[in-house]
Amino acid sequence: MLHSNQSITIGSPIRRSGRKYFQKLQQLPNRCFWAKHKIEGGILPLQTTEVLPAYEVFGMAKEERDELLKETFFGRKYLRERRPKEVEKEAVEKPALKEEAKTRTLEEIIATMTPFEKAILWAIGTGNYNASDIYEKGNKKLKEMGCSTRHYSEFKKKFYEFAKLPPEGKGLIEFTKRGRGFCYWLSKWGEIAFAEKFGMPSDRAINELGGGGKPSKAVALEVIKEWLEPEGYKVTKEEEIETDLTESQRGYTDLVAEKEGETLRIEIEHRSPKEQVEKNIRKNLEYSDTLYIIASDETAKKKAIQVALKTMFRLRREKLDKELKVEVANIEQLKRSKFREWFKIKNK
Repeated sequence: MLHSNQSITIGSPIRRSGRKYFQKLQQLPNRCFWAKHKIEGGILPLQTTEVLPAYEVFGMAKEERDELLKETFFGRKYLRERRPKEVEKEAVEKPALKEEAKTRTLEEIIATMTPFEKAILWAIGTGNYNASDIYEKGNKKLKEMGCSTRHYSEFKKKFYEFAKLPPEGKGLIEFTKRGRGFCYWLSKWGEIAFAEKFGMPSDRAINELGGGGKPSKAVALEVIKEWLEPEGYKVTKEEEIETDLTESQRGYTDLVAEKEGETLRIEIEHRSPKEQVEKNIRKNLEYSDTLYIIASDETAKKKAIQVALKTMFRLRREKLDKELKVEVANIEQLKRSKFREWFKIKNK
């Protein structure tokens, strides 16, 4: 065996023997070759059988063979005639297969929920509307349940499944696009599933996570003293308004501030149920294009944002001719920003 660092001089025994074997290969007649036995060793000269052309075997001339092949189509019965795509689709259309059994009822969906799905339901039901927050809180809940955490891509796939209606999905959440991302909240089915799985409505779960917080009257007083009065607004508390959203046909706005023809309608959110928050939004937007919601703490703020997102999503279709807006913030955030930083939600 030769190595790369070995040199061969002209006329050496190795060079001469290699040239000799190469000449022997070149001088072999047709259909002759050398076969090497890798196990036993050694080489053996062999010759393959002479095979005549097909037309000679059948006793015909080459020209006659060529004419015959021109008129012969091998595999014709396996070929399909080219047809327009529409006709082909109709012909290829297969009979509808029997659908696999999928969960169709809310009872089935609730009964078959996995720990991963329960964790997502908990994260959204307790006020988290951003995908990143749901991912963080969902994995935290999985750890509490003694389960392995999941990758962000798995959460995204589950969002899609939760949002699609049965039988393809579960119909437990709804969403809207905001900027480059999406915001989520529980659907009606989602609220029922949350109560069934965790033994309490989502409102109560949010309130328990939030702890005490400032009472609404205390928040209202801070808003008046630190924002409205210094700005020269005249403030009315608990202003009565007419609304179809209550049996009495009456409703109240926590604070109404007026100055030089400008009117601000303000609701203070502490521990109200989601249903009441939605009613507050709807009744005030009948009288003004903008509503301000000031929450007592961050937990109440997240709940108010979720309800506002859902309500404004509905109002896109209900109020096509009006551009409405809800601005949400908690009292401590507003005091730090001098009442300038708000989370703004529009119906368009």
